[in-house]
Order: sequence, then structure tokens, then C-alpha cells
Amino acid sequence: MKMQVMTMAMMFVFAAMAHAAPFPDPQGDTSDPLQQGPPFQDIASAEVTVGPGHFCFTITFYNSFSPPGSLDEDALYGFIDIDADQSGETGQGPQQSINDAFFPQDKDFGSDFIIDFYQAFDTPGMFRMYDITNTLPPVDIPFTTTANSVSGCLMGEDVPFDGPVDVAILMGTFLQSTDSLNPSMTSCPPSSPADLNGDGFVNGADLASLLANFGPCAVPCPPSCAADINEDCVVNGADLAALLANWTG
Repeated sequence: MKMQVMTMAMMFVFAAMAHAAPFPDPQGDTSDPLQQGPPFQDIASAEVTVGPGHFCFTITFYNSFSPPGSLDEDALYGFIDIDADQSGETGQGPQQSINDAFFPQDKDFGSDFIIDFYQAFDTPGMFRMYDITNTLPPVDIPFTTTANSVSGCLMGEDVPFDGPVDVAILMGTFLQSTDSLNPSMTSCPPSSPADLNGDGFVNGADLASLLANFGPCAVPCPPSCAADINEDCVVNGADLAALLANWTG
């Protein structure tokens, strides 16, 4: 696989929820493990949104770079490793997944899918997502770049997962990694209080729950009234407004 071309890469692991805020990475934490010298890719943040029919990502850097698919010295290359069921018991196991290879202290990542930036060599403007189990055929993902960010979206029936996933993002130059973040230091963004059923989304299911509980909360309150988003012990228009303001679909 082309991943063997990159001897080392940047690692960034976090739990991806629907419309999660960008996950930050410190500036100036780059390294030069192979003594290749600059350029050094320095990640500023990564944002992933996932839900029924969509998987989108944006990776922003402190530095500018040449886009994937070129042979420029500062061209961006790497992989996105996805644990779709957030279980190390399934997928590519210990010391086999990209995550395990670069952070052996987190051996049970369980990679189910890999997005390969190197596909841009063969298909300009496209990355490719591979199913580790070879159950599903590869899928191409269109991407765009700015001077300091790369974004991609997979939409529709090609998205093989619809809930929170664990994501490891590995970035660097063609030759080496230049940044890293220990996955044990990351955390899952908190869910919205409007996500009444705790599935990572604010949608019709939560709206139905709120409407079914419209009116005064049972005693004692709190904590007996989950649909009372603003915690005033009555489910009313204020809670409906809060739910709609946090709507993800």
C-alpha cells in the first residue's frame, strides 16, 4: 500500500461528533525525526462532522503548503484512520492500524476505514477511502484546499457509518512526519443538552421527545425532566427554541 512511502506521519486522534468544534493542536510542536529539514507541516486544528449521509473533515495548518497530488517539497500527504464503531475489538487490530503503528501505547484503535491522500497522484482532486475488511469497494472523496487547509466531504449512500467515530489524522510531507499529538491526551467534545437521546445529533427524534413531554415537569425537578433543556422545570417554547438553535439534522 502507498502508506509505506511515508516513513512517519502526523497523528491526531479524537472522537468525531456531529458538528463538533475544531479540535486544536499547539503551534510550534513540529519535529524532524528523519533529519530532512524544513518544510514542517504544523497542524492548527482538525474538525470532523459525521451523521446519516455525510462525513466531512477540515484540517487547518499554521503554515501554507502545496496541495496533495503534487511533488512539491511542501506538498501535503497523509491518511485519515477511522474507527467507525469506536471499538478496538473490530477492524485492524493491535500493531496493525496506522494509529497503533505510531502510538503503540494506544494499541486498540481498531481501524475500520482509511482515507488515502496519495490517491491524488492518480486522480487529481480526489482522496480514496478503503474498507480495511475489503467488504465494501473503495470510494473516492473530492477535496479542496486553501493556502493552509484541506477539506473533504463524502455524501449520500457511500457513507458506511452514521454516528460518532474515532478518527486518527496523519499528516506530513512526502518523506516524514512533522507534528504529533498523543491520543491519550485527547477527549470527546461534550454533547449538546438539546441532544435528548444522546445519539450525537439534534434532530427529529429529539424534537419528538420534547413535544411528547411538553408542559410542567414531574416532581421532583430537577432531575426528572430530560426535555427541560433550560432547566426551569417546564418544557415549553424556550426549550423548543434551544433545540432548534442546536439542530444538526
